[in-house]
Amino acid sequence: MTGRDHNCTRRAVLGAAFAVPALAAGGGAAEAAARAARWRRAFAAFRLAEAEMAAFEQRCDAAGTKNIWQLDERLDDHLGTLISALERLLRTPAPDVPALALKIELAVDHDAGSLTGGDRCLAALKADARRLGRS
Repeated sequence: MTGRDHNCTRRAVLGAAFAVPALAAGGGAAEAAARAARWRRAFAAFRLAEAEMAAFEQRCDAAGTKNIWQLDERLDDHLGTLISALERLLRTPAPDVPALALKIELAVDHDAGSLTGGDRCLAALKADARRLGRS
């Protein structure tokens, strides 16, 4: 092959030098958008479960039920939904540092490490911190 067959411009060389590390890190715009969309869905589901639990507690208080533990079955349903939504959110990759901060806050507030599957939630936090720390 002759030199003209491999005529790389300076722009092409610089572009490749920049693109290869970015692609190797797995940080494409489409992937970031998908990660953000997954996060928004998981966060919305958690907030909905939280709101439903709060509404249940208010209904119990309004009905004069000071001890909501008397309503075990219904409470268990709401609590199970809330914990499932929390675990899903904590296992969903954080799209950015503010989302990671929120995940850490929720993990501490809800003692996520003690939940069944809490180790996976904490492993996801660790993975988020490493991934976001590289960017």
